[in-house]
Formats: sequence, C-alpha cells, structure tokens
Amino acid sequence: MGAGSTLDIAPASGISAPIAVTGAANGLIWQATSDPTQAAKFLYLYNKVVVGFNGGGWDGAGITSGVTFQDANFGAGVLSVIAYDNTLLGFSKWQGVTMTDPNFRQTMLRVSYTGDLNGDG
Repeated sequence: MGAGSTLDIAPASGISAPIAVTGAANGLIWQATSDPTQAAKFLYLYNKVVVGFNGGGWDGAGITSGVTFQDANFGAGVLSVIAYDNTLLGFSKWQGVTMTDPNFRQTMLRVSYTGDLNGDG
C-alpha cells in the first residue's frame, strides 16, 4: 500500500489471512467503535504478532515482516512488528494520519525498534 492509503477491515472479518508489514514507513490503523471492541481488537492483533514472531524467525502464520528479520543495517532482532493500543498512548496523529475518535480507540501496527513501547520509533 502506498502512502496515504487505507485498508478497511470489516469488524466481523477476524483477519484470517496472514498480514505482512513491509517497512518502517508502513503501518496499519484499526479503528474500534467501543472500548470493549478496542480491547478485543488490540488483543487479537497482538496475538497475531506473537504468532508471526515465531520465536524470532518472523515466519509464523500470523502478522510477519521480512524487514524485521533481514535488516542489513542493524542485524536480526533489532526491528519488530509492534502493536500499539492508542487508548494508552493517546496519539491525535500517527504516521501522518489524524485520529478522529476523541476516545483514541485505535490499534496500530508498524515496524519499529524492538521495545519501542511509546511509538516514537
């Protein structure tokens, strides 16, 4: 997907196919409609990242990224796919996208440095 593109996921879709996050400038924002659905969406995507991580190989059946495993500048293990819960971070803008929900009910994914818990990459 190019810059400024969006990917809409139907609320009941469940994301059954693997997703590959392919670069540090790419990301995914998943908007929830209520606090309970936000918590469920974050947990769902977080668990998909854990499955994709697959012990460090980033070759599992979940959310993966070849960028994280093969980064020539940093070596293995420095970059990861990170899931962020915006109800905790409160970003009004992320990756150039303005968040329109005043309750910050978004789950965001991106490739960033391993351990980047606040999204400042």
